[in-house]
Amino acid sequence: ERFIISSNNEEKKYIAHVKLMKSYFFLEMIDDMVKEASIVLDNDQTTGDRKSESHFIMGKGLMLQDHYDDALVHLSFVYKNNPGVLGAEAQYYVAKIYNIKGEYNTSENEIKKLVKTKQNYSNWVARALILESYNLIEKPNLFQAKATLKSVIENFKGNEDILEEANEALLIVEELLIEKSKETDVEN
Repeated sequence: ERFIISSNNEEKKYIAHVKLMKSYFFLEMIDDMVKEASIVLDNDQTTGDRKSESHFIMGKGLMLQDHYDDALVHLSFVYKNNPGVLGAEAQYYVAKIYNIKGEYNTSENEIKKLVKTKQNYSNWVARALILESYNLIEKPNLFQAKATLKSVIENFKGNEDILEEANEALLIVEELLIEKSKETDVEN
């Protein structure tokens, strides 16, 4: 960072901040990535894809710092302005934030929009449907949660981590269904 401070060349300073932002993002150095993303976003040279990328990094960093409302602003900017995979990922995180905040209906609405508008990004659609199952658990609509997860497991081919996540969520749902049936048996 000393190079950035001592440089008189504004273009080089800007590029250095962009590279630091990306490096901190990949290294998961949350405070530093948020700081650099803020610097990049405040620069008039930041436009187009770089602006979306900077908002994404800022939003994800703020989410990881539990600054959910601020994160929503940045992530919403990305999914509204980026029709690609970055927009799909940002929309997933918007839905996830609403889930974390306990706003399950709003989370569901974001998931429906993602599934409808970003269907070409199957990894993010599958992750969103898994997240939907957690919304359904909270409602509680365990049978629909189970059906949603089974659909992901049966129809999604690709990323093994996503399938593992779906199977883990399905185990949770099945355990909850067993508990619920035991409660019903005790009542009868």
